Amino acid sequence: MSTAKISLHCNSIDQILNGGIATRSITEVCGENASGKTQLCLQAVMCAQLPPRLGGLYCGSIYLNTSGPFPSTRASTLAIKCRTIYDSNENPLDNIIVKQVNSPEEMIVVLDNLKTLMENSLLTTRPIRLLVLDSITALCRSYFSTNDITARSTFLRKVNTTLNELANQYNSAIIITNEVTDVVGSSVRGTRGHVHQVQSSGRMVQPSLGMYWTGLINIRIFLTKEDTDGRTRREARVVLSSTLPLRRAEFAIGPLGLFCNIQTVRIY
Repeated sequence: MSTAKISLHCNSIDQILNGGIATRSITEVCGENASGKTQLCLQAVMCAQLPPRLGGLYCGSIYLNTSGPFPSTRASTLAIKCRTIYDSNENPLDNIIVKQVNSPEEMIVVLDNLKTLMENSLLTTRPIRLLVLDSITALCRSYFSTNDITARSTFLRKVNTTLNELANQYNSAIIITNEVTDVVGSSVRGTRGHVHQVQSSGRMVQPSLGMYWTGLINIRIFLTKEDTDGRTRREARVVLSSTLPLRRAEFAIGPLGLFCNIQTVRIY
């Protein structure tokens, strides 16, 4: 079964992803607070509903939310963009299943139940082919101490195993958000299995959850921002992938979501 792509309808990010978020793959979106992680996830669940000719999969989505209430106001605003791209009488919010998950134990149960949910969705006009977990870090930070590495690793491995099964069995796309920590002293950067360091908001940061988690994901997109002279400059960087070149490009966030704010997309 071949992979497909979900276009985010943000030209710069779509270009560095060679068309968008890939199915049969776990894509991590990493960045500090207000870098655009949730905005990207919301845009993905909207754009996934579009027909293939418009870069979507004509599918439904599941949004697993772990910290705070689901951002329904932002989702409603992005639904307007979805309707603008695709003239339809459907309410895009009706094609998104939102589940609040409050603990690692509940997450494992929910993921197991998703197998039945996704299987049953194959009989509908919009099978579920996108799953968002926003965020994996919130559960780990709240329930595992810094010394409880074994329990955290076991949890992450279970999550990864189930998500990989869902991605491959149903040719679905998986997006997981991850937070960052400040870089203290020197550490390793660069290749698979190592933590990636970038500068954001004037400081060096790296993804949370460490090298073990890095080894479990397929693609890592790092979102950064820098505020200078009253302007926020945002970048999306592919820092980990076996199928994509490691590139970066600028983007912006407006009332209707992510977009490319320059006429010519700059790929670094």
